[in-house]
Amino acid sequence: MKLYAESRFRGLDTPSTVTEEVTPEFLDKVIESAKCCEKIGFSVQVIADMVVEFPENRERIKAMMERYHVSREQAIFALQLPFHDVPLYFDKEEYPRQIKRLKTLRCLVHEVHEVIE
Repeated sequence: MKLYAESRFRGLDTPSTVTEEVTPEFLDKVIESAKCCEKIGFSVQVIADMVVEFPENRERIKAMMERYHVSREQAIFALQLPFHDVPLYFDKEEYPRQIKRLKTLRCLVHEVHEVIE
């Protein structure tokens, strides 16, 4: 059994839908990328300001990396997170619950992979 996620799950907005296998490593990347929300103080306004100030996505990513000391993946995650997922990551109270869910999913996926092997 394999579980797949669309690229949008990681905040990657691609022209075509790309699916990736959900592995513990995949979930580790999602959890690490989500830390960006914490670093910018859970402020969606930061994203709005970046969009207004910088017309190109590449410039926005670079500016976020410099201003908020986030990695490229973290900046991409925050800037391209689907709107319906924003409440899961940009709410100070919901964020820890979402991270806990992702960690639980990571453990489950890890156990399934161990059973398969």
